[in-house]
Amino acid sequence: MIDGVCVQLSEATESSVRVTLVASDDIDLSGVWELYGPRCEYGRTLASTFRNRATSDGSVEFLVTEPCYWSPSMPFLYELRRTGELSDGEIHSLGLGQLIAHGRNLRLGGERIVVRGAECYSLNEQAAQRAHAAESAVVLGATDDAALAAASRWGTLAIVDATEFAGDLVTLVEELTWQPAAAILALSRERLELARELPCGASGILLAQRFDSLDWDDANSMANGVGVIVAALDDGERPPAWMASCGRPVVAIRGGATYADFEQARAACDRLQAELAPEFDLAGYFVGNINE
Repeated sequence: MIDGVCVQLSEATESSVRVTLVASDDIDLSGVWELYGPRCEYGRTLASTFRNRATSDGSVEFLVTEPCYWSPSMPFLYELRRTGELSDGEIHSLGLGQLIAHGRNLRLGGERIVVRGAECYSLNEQAAQRAHAAESAVVLGATDDAALAAASRWGTLAIVDATEFAGDLVTLVEELTWQPAAAILALSRERLELARELPCGASGILLAQRFDSLDWDDANSMANGVGVIVAALDDGERPPAWMASCGRPVVAIRGGATYADFEQARAACDRLQAELAPEFDLAGYFVGNINE
C-alpha cells in the first residue's frame, strides 16, 4: 500500500483490465513502475511484468493482459514496485477485485455467490487460512490493516464494518483499494451521505448501509447510492419484509453467539439461511464472533 494513493480498475474483461494508481495532490508517482504477477498461495502461476504508462494528470496506469482476478478460491495478487533511479526498494501488494451487485444478488466472476461467515475482529495469518479452509467469509473492523492483508493473501472475503469509524473516509477507502478481500464497506446512513464522492465503484468496493431494529422498519431511510444492505439481527429476529423485495443484495448478520471455530460458525450460517427461508433468499448470512 502507498499512503495517499488509490487503486482503480476500468475496462475489465477476461482478456485485459486497466489498473490505475490515482494519487492525492501531494504524492509524487513519477518514474518507472512495474506490476508483476500474479501469485497465489494455492497454485502455481505464470507471472508477467507490466510497465506503466504515465498519464497527463500524474497517475500511473497499467494495461494488464490475461488478468487473474482475486477470488476466495484463488486469491491472486500482484506486486508493484518503482524501478530505476527513483526506486526505493519497496514492494506493494494489490489485487484485482471483481465482486459486483446485480439486482438482489452478489456476483463474482459473473456467477452468483452467497456469502457465509462470521464476525471476527482479530484475524491473523493462521486464522485467515482456517477461514479459507472452512469456506467462511468474515466481518472485520475498519482499521485492522494486518487482518485485511491476511484475508487478501489467503482468500477470505471480508465485509469491512466502518459504522463506528470516525476517521477520514477518503483515507480509509484509499487503503481498502489495495486489499481485494475488502469487497464490501458498511457505513451508517450519516456517513453514506458523505460518501458520494468516494472512488468506491471504480475501485471495486461495494458500499453497504447497516440497519438494525431501531431504523429498519422504514425503507425510506436507505441512503442514496447504497449497493448492499446489511441487516443486523438480534437472536430470533427476522429482517423487515421490505428487504425481501428492495432490489438490492441483503446480507444478514445475527450477532450474540460465540463459536469455537469457523466450521461451527459456517454451520450456523446454514441454519440461519434455512430459518429465514422461504421469505428471504439473501446474498449473505453471517453469525456472531469466533473465539478460536
